[in-house]
Amino acid sequence: MLLFTLLEKELLQAERGDVVLFNNTSAEHPETYKFAARCKRIVEEKFGIPFFFIQFQTYEDARRGEWVRLPAYRLVKPVPRSKDEPDGYCWKGEVFEEMLSWAGFVPNPFQRTCTKTLKLETTKRFLQDWFGGKTELERLGHYGDGSRMTDEDMYAHHQKCGGETPREIFLAKKDYVRSQPVFRPTQMFSDFSRCFSPTDRPRRDGEYLSFLGLRYDEPHR
Repeated sequence: MLLFTLLEKELLQAERGDVVLFNNTSAEHPETYKFAARCKRIVEEKFGIPFFFIQFQTYEDARRGEWVRLPAYRLVKPVPRSKDEPDGYCWKGEVFEEMLSWAGFVPNPFQRTCTKTLKLETTKRFLQDWFGGKTELERLGHYGDGSRMTDEDMYAHHQKCGGETPREIFLAKKDYVRSQPVFRPTQMFSDFSRCFSPTDRPRRDGEYLSFLGLRYDEPHR
């Protein structure tokens, strides 16, 4: 309702760089994905505002002489991921599971890692690229065939940072994230929004406004 109120009052402008985002946690109700895809289609076809599905992912690279997993995001299409559509959105909890394995603990009322990692920080990274005038997302990660992170190096780093989790438990927590791709591929914005072409570059401003709509049953949170 918030989005379409803004659109109908002509408060969003594509030439200014205004953009609509859907942060995929991979754990939404199937009808939520259908609804978001329908909104994307209407927003782009009727109002001409780019609408992107984005989701958290990690990649592997070297930092200060150590192989580590680093946070990033990727663009996805408004259809379920499958063998025939590898750029579709994840919908079986994969993104949430990757975040849990990467962070090493589950979200709780005191550390809202789901909101912070899958939504706030992912959105910030997207906007840095978007308002930076990019037309594509560069490849991230090394060019190896698989993970270069060893058990020994990972656990030594954990201990160096003050971690006290037993080795066997710590490594078990990292199994899932280490099984994920070690890189993010190059992605063109124009492949994920019918309203954006490589010649379009959002105007670069120093400030922006972010609008967030809450569900009717969420204010108590």
